[in-house]
Amino acid sequence: GDVLMFAGDALICLFDERPLDPPITESDGQLRRTAADTNAARREETIARVRSCCNKVFTSSNLEGKDFTIHGGSSHGVVRCYFLGRPSTRPGDCTFVVSGTPLRAAGHLLNKADRGEILIDGLDEPITKELAIVEVSKPLAALMEPEEELPNLPNFVRRKSWKLTAEFLSEFDDDSETADELILNHDVHPFAKAYLGSLAARRSDHAQDGMSILLNELRPVAIVFAGLHDLSNVDARDAVLLRKMNGVFVSMSRITHSCDGAVKEMSFDDKGCVFISVFGAHSHGANPCFDATMCAMRMQDALKKLEFRNFSLGVSFGDCFCGEVGPEMRADYVVMGTEVNTAARLMGKAPNQGILVSKRIFTNSKKYISFIKSEEIKVKGIDEPFHAYVPQDRIVQTNVVDDTKKSSQPFILMPSRQFDMKTMLSAVDGVLRGRPKTVLVCGGPFLGKSRMIQELNNRATDKGFTILQSFRTSLDCFTSYFPFRQITMSALK
Repeated sequence: GDVLMFAGDALICLFDERPLDPPITESDGQLRRTAADTNAARREETIARVRSCCNKVFTSSNLEGKDFTIHGGSSHGVVRCYFLGRPSTRPGDCTFVVSGTPLRAAGHLLNKADRGEILIDGLDEPITKELAIVEVSKPLAALMEPEEELPNLPNFVRRKSWKLTAEFLSEFDDDSETADELILNHDVHPFAKAYLGSLAARRSDHAQDGMSILLNELRPVAIVFAGLHDLSNVDARDAVLLRKMNGVFVSMSRITHSCDGAVKEMSFDDKGCVFISVFGAHSHGANPCFDATMCAMRMQDALKKLEFRNFSLGVSFGDCFCGEVGPEMRADYVVMGTEVNTAARLMGKAPNQGILVSKRIFTNSKKYISFIKSEEIKVKGIDEPFHAYVPQDRIVQTNVVDDTKKSSQPFILMPSRQFDMKTMLSAVDGVLRGRPKTVLVCGGPFLGKSRMIQELNNRATDKGFTILQSFRTSLDCFTSYFPFRQITMSALK
């Protein structure tokens, strides 16, 4: 098998059906293999590998003595693979997604499974740790089912079942590194870099020779979940829908990067098609809550322009584990924690084409964005009902300084700042004589720049000046001439 993705609290794996031996002809004295026989044999072979993998997980010595419970689901069927994005070698420009009924069915089986159980579609009984210990400890001959217990299957299928059980159990009893060697020996095409998520790429750039265990940490992170319900059932023959799916990936990736975020993944599971962005996981942004909310609002507008009829978004903020998970042959940089699940729950509760954000997002963004409180909602994982918030519009701040709101603290000019203040006051006097001037005040933090400018504003107001001031958030640094736009808009009012 292969690992498709690690979703924080769920590992999603794929097991391809293997090609079978050449058909047996009638001249050999055996039944000719029909299409139904072939499909049944390939299905049985795949389920045998899944079952052996589950047994190995349950009996792994790495889980002994740990407070760790496994439950899971497995389903068999046809999946479709899509390569989205544009030709590039830049991380984050492309993605590889897998969709199909088995993914949704496996998710439903996962939800039905009790603690310590794995439900496999096609098996009557769930796999448990007790059953796995019994099966692994039995001799191989005792595990092989006799032919008389399979009366409805042709000879080929009976012999294949006998053969597979012995082969696969012996294969999984072997602790060799064959699987690691097969993967590590593969050459990576240069264009494969584009399929590395921008989150993992940005974090790995900070480490020498790839990702480092030192990058594992708790960080305050904002998460955006976008449920693209129009794409939940994708027909590979629908060229229009495929172009639409590719367009939405490119568009939402650009929006995420323009808001100083990183794309975590685009995937299909029991919730349908989901696009996930994170903010603050790769850098310490000034206000990841504001960035994430603006990103969700821009995604909402973009999805409407792309003529999506069914979608919803959820945004949450809190401390999450950010770090490397997995062995060398298949590691990933993940963001996981309660807030990731909360964002997914809010996405599920949001109205069609709507956005719901958590209270922490509201608290950290209400200065710049207007919100409406939603009705009380109840979500899985949170005991009590709570109010979420619906973002409305970016707040247009008044940029004319009110001269009645002067500081009550007396301004004490430090000797080291006397020359700077004299220069600024000279510029003000020069304006009164018809000589406009620009003064740039720069320096490190906590040196008194804002207090000096405030005092200059007070003195200029006393002389009859109207003061226009601008502001900038972490997101506004990506908008050209943003501060001057604010000043110009205030002057024209």
